Amino acid sequence: MADPIAIIFIIAFAVFFWVLELAILMRMPDADFPGRFDKPLWVAILVFTFVLGAMAFGVWKLSVAASRANEAAARRHALLRKVRKPDCTDET
Repeated sequence: MADPIAIIFIIAFAVFFWVLELAILMRMPDADFPGRFDKPLWVAILVFTFVLGAMAFGVWKLSVAASRANEAAARRHALLRKVRKPDCTDET
């Protein structure tokens, strides 16, 4: 049989993880979500599915962060590729 202390520790960790993900979700601005009802939908998912919803939100959050990092890198790369043509009117 499982040790009661281990079970309490696992439950406490699950509750801490769920509260942490819910707090992160609530602090995110609405502009970070692509759809109009995405934030309330995520809140409902977290409330009704507990740890599984928190894990799904964590995966979604990481994929969105990676996507935004790729977009930012592409913008930086495009700015670096722009070559400014020298001004030829100053030749004498």
